[in-house]
Amino acid sequence: MLFRKERKPWITITLSNIALCLYVFVGMRWEVLIYEKTLKGYLLALCSPLLHSGYFHLTGNLPFFIITGTLMETWLIKRVSLKTCLKLYFSPFLFTSVIFGIFGYLVVEAFSVGLSGVIIAQDSILIVYIFEHLVGEKLSKIDIIAILLVGLGFFGLFMWSYQIIQALPYMNEYKKREIVIHLVFGLLGFILGSAMRIIDKNSEI
Repeated sequence: MLFRKERKPWITITLSNIALCLYVFVGMRWEVLIYEKTLKGYLLALCSPLLHSGYFHLTGNLPFFIITGTLMETWLIKRVSLKTCLKLYFSPFLFTSVIFGIFGYLVVEAFSVGLSGVIIAQDSILIVYIFEHLVGEKLSKIDIIAILLVGLGFFGLFMWSYQIIQALPYMNEYKKREIVIHLVFGLLGFILGSAMRIIDKNSEI
């Protein structure tokens, strides 16, 4: 009953199924890694947020992506314009595909994969809007659920930060880069969310 009248998260459902199909029909990162710059390689780099390195990588990311993506499509879209919501939703995908996908493939002939960066960025965007909502409006049941779910998604960013404090001296360079990349996405989300909020407020004046 609580969600019956809510907008259905079709974008998130579609992207989740594409990620699943890529894993089943294209393969894992190690299976699709291409060292020669080809059109296929660039297309795979473009799809890098939806590719995963293994079963547990995929199943670990999809539930959190479904949570953050659904909140973007149901909770956030009621508080911003459709155009703003789509910009906020897809900006992390674009950043991942261009910077860590195509640019990485162009420079080092390899690219990072997975939805975790997108999840952290989307979660950070949601936090910007939820904090403002907490101050300015009366909370409904949906708002409370949204806050709890965003807190669950934010746990991932907290764990990446905690790993730096706990084990930085013992980490190899690959692990350090992996943590930094995830924290960059968290920062990106806060910047995007805050910037779009300022732009929206100025346009309302």
